[in-house]
Amino acid sequence: MKNKTSIIVSLIVIGCLLLAWLVKPSFVTNPSDSGTAAADLEVTKAQIEAMLQEHTSEYQRRNRQLLQEFTKRMETLGKEDFARARRNIPSFVDNISSFSFCGKICYRFVVDKIWNTTTTMDLLAPKLGTYICEPCTRGQLKIQDALNEFMLKLQESDTQYRAGLAELAKSEEFQALPMEAQQIFLDDLQKLAGSLMKNAFDTTLIAVGTGLEIIFIRSTISAVYSLMAPLVAKLTTSLTAGGTSALADGPLPFGDILGGVLAIGGFSWTAYDLYRVTKVLPKKLRTEVTRLIDQSEQGMRREALAKATQMVKQCEQNSQKLIGGLTP
Repeated sequence: MKNKTSIIVSLIVIGCLLLAWLVKPSFVTNPSDSGTAAADLEVTKAQIEAMLQEHTSEYQRRNRQLLQEFTKRMETLGKEDFARARRNIPSFVDNISSFSFCGKICYRFVVDKIWNTTTTMDLLAPKLGTYICEPCTRGQLKIQDALNEFMLKLQESDTQYRAGLAELAKSEEFQALPMEAQQIFLDDLQKLAGSLMKNAFDTTLIAVGTGLEIIFIRSTISAVYSLMAPLVAKLTTSLTAGGTSALADGPLPFGDILGGVLAIGGFSWTAYDLYRVTKVLPKKLRTEVTRLIDQSEQGMRREALAKATQMVKQCEQNSQKLIGGLTP
């Protein structure tokens, strides 16, 4: 009887345990399954991180290669055009420094001083344009075209990178990530697509070295005026003191000014001072124009390289932010 009772109790206990297992299997399986799922998620994150890092490393390597090629091009691009401008300096100086042309410049300075006009700039612009500015501008445009071409290649590299990331987002590994991590990554990818290159093209499509001709003209006028200032002051004083009737009527043509100076007997000392200017001006012009050409060439190359380097750095920074947003 005692044995029978023990058997019955044992059967009841076994039955209870079996029922509990059937009704709540998680009591047995959940701790183990939960640990496995967490481990699997970590493995998945590591796989996604490795694939993302591979995409990003290739992207950055590609961009650095583009920058290296661009830097190499900058060493010689447009060099012949700037060299031509330097070879034109003697012809330019000979034209500007002749006695007759210096006379015209001097009297234009007087006109501009009296009437606050810019006729001297109009006189010098064609000479500077033909001999100096035109070849320098050709070199400038070659550098600008190369920079724009670099930016297009960088944009293509960026598009290729984002296309690879979009494919990654379709993978089974990515889909196994928590929804929050997926959404953060997709949001960051969208921001990258919309903003990465916009700033670059908004700024670099403005010509490198803008205003080149104006800089050359103003610097040349300044160099010439520094030598002619005493002479211009004498002529201005003589003309205003002489009270020529033309002064009351508007800007004076060259002939009227010359006539006014002759009328008050001032041409003798004017001619001598002008002659002295023609002897000093060539050296000053050669030095100044050579400096301007060198400064323009070096400045344009430096500016283009700085912009290209800045954009490659921006691409690297943005891609690093994207990596950080994938697996928080």
